[in-house]
Amino acid sequence: VLNLRPYLCKGAQGEGGPVNYDLRAVIVHVDKAGYSHFGHYIAFVKCATHRKGEFRWFLIDDSIIQEVEEESVLRQQAYLLFYIRISGGEASQATGSEKKRGAKG
Repeated sequence: VLNLRPYLCKGAQGEGGPVNYDLRAVIVHVDKAGYSHFGHYIAFVKCATHRKGEFRWFLIDDSIIQEVEEESVLRQQAYLLFYIRISGGEASQATGSEKKRGAKG
């Protein structure tokens, strides 16, 4: 969990409480030649299971999908990270724009 509260300006919305985000995906640039414009991209995605609050990580490499341990994901040299804002310890079901439109989550 990443708490962004220490990095927000004073007077930011919801001041005082934690602003927590949970890592949900990691994009990795696999490059053996040392050039950013060559190589291959793979994704690690965190998916919910049928049990509430339980997640599993998967490696997605073209048409190959396999389950991996979280420790393996956290050791990657990330190119791009995707987070979801969490409130009350659980992932929010709707984004801010969906909530504004009245979507239930």
